[in-house]
Amino acid sequence: MSGSETGMGVRLVAGRYRLVRELGRGGMGVVWLAEDQLVGRRVAVKELRPLQGLADHDREVYGRRALQEARSAARVHHPGAVELYDVLPASQTDDAVYLIMELVEGPTLAEIIERGGPVPGPQVAAFGLQLLSVLDAAHALGVVHRDIKPGNIIIAAGQAKLTDFGIAHSVGDRRLTRTGVMGTQAYLAPELFESAPITPAADLWSLGVTLCHAAEGRGPFERATTGATLRAILIDDLPALTCLPPLAAAITGLLQRDPARRATTSQARACLQQVTAQVAPQSPQPGPAPQPPPGSTWPPPHPAPAVGPQPTWQQARTALSPSPAPAVPHVAGPGAPRRSRRLNILAAAALVVAVAIALPLLIHGTGPVSAHHHPRPRASSSYPAAGSYPAVTLTDPGGSNSNAGVMSVAFSPDDKTLAVGDGDDRTYLWDVSTRRIIATLTDPGTAPHPGVDSVAFSPDGQTLAVGDDNGSTYLWDLATRSITTTLTNPGRKGGVGALAFSPDGQTLAVPEADGSTYLWDVATGQLTAKLTDTGGTDPEANSVAFSPDGQTLAVGDNDSITYLWNVATHRSITTLTEPAGSGGVISVAFSPDGQTLAVADGNGNCYLWDVASRQLATTLTGSGVSSLGSVAFSPDGKTLAFGDGNNTIYLWSMATHHRADTLTDPGSNDSNVYTVAVSHNGQTLATGDEDSTYLWKV
Repeated sequence: MSGSETGMGVRLVAGRYRLVRELGRGGMGVVWLAEDQLVGRRVAVKELRPLQGLADHDREVYGRRALQEARSAARVHHPGAVELYDVLPASQTDDAVYLIMELVEGPTLAEIIERGGPVPGPQVAAFGLQLLSVLDAAHALGVVHRDIKPGNIIIAAGQAKLTDFGIAHSVGDRRLTRTGVMGTQAYLAPELFESAPITPAADLWSLGVTLCHAAEGRGPFERATTGATLRAILIDDLPALTCLPPLAAAITGLLQRDPARRATTSQARACLQQVTAQVAPQSPQPGPAPQPPPGSTWPPPHPAPAVGPQPTWQQARTALSPSPAPAVPHVAGPGAPRRSRRLNILAAAALVVAVAIALPLLIHGTGPVSAHHHPRPRASSSYPAAGSYPAVTLTDPGGSNSNAGVMSVAFSPDDKTLAVGDGDDRTYLWDVSTRRIIATLTDPGTAPHPGVDSVAFSPDGQTLAVGDDNGSTYLWDLATRSITTTLTNPGRKGGVGALAFSPDGQTLAVPEADGSTYLWDVATGQLTAKLTDTGGTDPEANSVAFSPDGQTLAVGDNDSITYLWNVATHRSITTLTEPAGSGGVISVAFSPDGQTLAVADGNGNCYLWDVASRQLATTLTGSGVSSLGSVAFSPDGKTLAFGDGNNTIYLWSMATHHRADTLTDPGSNDSNVYTVAVSHNGQTLATGDEDSTYLWKV
């Protein structure tokens, strides 16, 4: 049944979700910690129940509208967005709508500000960059969040995670502006109070308010009354900002009343990257942002000095070059806390939205009703019986060296595109849903066969890095399918066997056969650091990975040593030496929580290291006779996948350290599994061998 049952002192929803305890309550519903008894995982259940006293028709419309909004939310799949797993509609026995969501542990940004006051500028900028990436993904789908605020941003392991897409809606939909607006008033864009169409620019305004709140310790438009708040949004000047100048420039640009002159995501990103790129022995003193010179464009090309008056909105608006309203990006191809830390989940903070505003809108909204879909278990507890599913085969057309094999695969952040680099000189972009090639990127390296050794998507999905056998890395703009930057390792002693973008997308790590790992600034194409391996006779660096918080870089070499580097100081933290000693490090990967480092070697072993203690936790053994090709964690960190040279992909449970499943490569006998990758939504495993690429639906 769609409703709930009682038993053992707790409630059971839909015969599956056991409500354990209440996590949050507000005007629009209750959020519960629940146990999904079907797949054995904890989830968050948001119970949306119409107010008592509504007419039957209004209750029915409430339920339909909740489902309509949830359908928009379910379209957004991104590591920085709390995921909506399923929606249970109202039934004849239960008039509540239940949203089944990912459970995330961590304080909200609002709680962090309330406890500690203003957040340091570099941290605010880092959060802003992460949120821009989420918004780019949502806007590319035509979905606008419409309630971005500190209470809807969970900070987990140093990463900002956007919650409550439950009132998200499609671009241009005017239904919620006919009778008012939905969202938290102090964060709403001014055009939404004037019946303007809902566009991505509204989210960028809300992000600007949120960043201002974090940097200054209070919201720029918070007033004692509703009327005063509305006046502040529509008429008052922006208060003087005391944060770092580039951060102030980003906030000022985002808070332009005219959507056509509001900063775009790329403009805001450029300013925020200036903040995160500032590395100094002492923290810079915040100062007011300067007034842009007459006729200049926004943002400024370089960090402005911390002198001069804070620009007014009118001055900043004049300085901005005219541009159309932010378009939906298109990528070709691819309340007060009771304790210091608590569980926060999708929509828990958003429950404080005023019923007087939200409920009439839910009742009077119109539009198609989304059909109830059956629960779709996400592969988060394990890969359930993956070996029983047939693999989809993607066969590259091949070039003059078409037998060179699939050397590297990578999913785009939205999981719509799979990049496949082969040993010839081509990278193929496959549409995952249609299984068709949508673009072929040809390596411009020297003849006869430059070969593609590694591929990696930038966190925002706009750039693909391709490393070849000549020691060069090419940055491809996926919108234009053209090379924007060529990065050539100074050593040029071998191919680029691995690539890794930092979580904020600012840095690309490229290892080289001379034992060095080069850090490149993605925006400028400049070399920023060289990390030199101090190993033994064969220091060739051939695998690399950033920790989830971006503070640590792991580099594995042929001497069976893995180096952990401090990214900020460029100093070595420690070395991890394989017990076997002679297999060489083939692949490294951090678990999503950053607590474990998986190191695969050439002897068919995978070592799991505890990052905090730097102790070996356990050893997972593959075939015992063949080298491993690649290793990858599932997005929830509960499963580890690696492949070997014996036609086999192993799936290991990280809870028990036992083998959960074994997949047999459909390729030719003794086919090496060179590469594995798990989609960001955890539903697909991609593997590449000497012949083809296979997609395993898990």
